[in-house]
Amino acid sequence: MEILEKKEVLKKVKCDLTCSSGALKRKASTMTAEGILAAEVEIASYPEVITSLEEAININTLELSFTETPKGGLRKFKGDTFLCLQMSTLVLCKRIVQNLIVHKFKMEKLERLVCYGDRIGKYLRPCPSTLL
Repeated sequence: MEILEKKEVLKKVKCDLTCSSGALKRKASTMTAEGILAAEVEIASYPEVITSLEEAININTLELSFTETPKGGLRKFKGDTFLCLQMSTLVLCKRIVQNLIVHKFKMEKLERLVCYGDRIGKYLRPCPSTLL
């Protein structure tokens, strides 16, 4: 989760850099020299922040050993008990849902058979008056 948060911050910083440099160019004619210097110092600090965030993301990615191949990172997580439990619960939930669906169809089939049998039974029963 930390990597995703850092990527979001990196995206925001890059957006702020482009917005700030554009705003500085637009306001350069109306700003004082001190304001322009302060804005330039602020803009100059953005590349440092961007490089530090990119380095932190790369370090975290390497710590998790995510590589270009999907199998590279999965070997590290194979022994993780939390992930094993999560995957087991996911499999169990899917099996339960599948079994419930199968059971529902079986029950509907039995209900249809019962209704059909009730309708046939009405026509096949002898009339009570003929039994006397």
